[in-house]
Amino acid sequence: MYAGEGGGGGAGRPGDTKVAGPDTSVVREGRGPDTGGRRGTGRRLAMIDGMKRILEVTGFLVMVIGVCGILRELTGGWFKLMGVTRLLTDHVWFLEGRELYANIVIAALGLVIMVVSDRVKA
Repeated sequence: MYAGEGGGGGAGRPGDTKVAGPDTSVVREGRGPDTGGRRGTGRRLAMIDGMKRILEVTGFLVMVIGVCGILRELTGGWFKLMGVTRLLTDHVWFLEGRELYANIVIAALGLVIMVVSDRVKA
């Protein structure tokens, strides 16, 4: 129903439309109800979605690297799928002898990054 066509008695502009539902507000043409009339909000939402996706992928990769490192340490080194964990843990002087713990922390860090990416608000 268009504004000005009987029922609801709203004085609206010719391009305005009424939205049916619990909130019968007038939506200006070209602007969605979620933008609040601000320009550039769609670009901002797309950028936040892209950042969330990057965080999700990064967190997943870090967690996979940590889990592969844990498997490598628990199996005595025959699980050589991910050589990155060896670079991270064997060549850092303060991690000598603590490779398993370092890989657990890396896996937990990946999990934390994924949880944080889900909590980012659009």
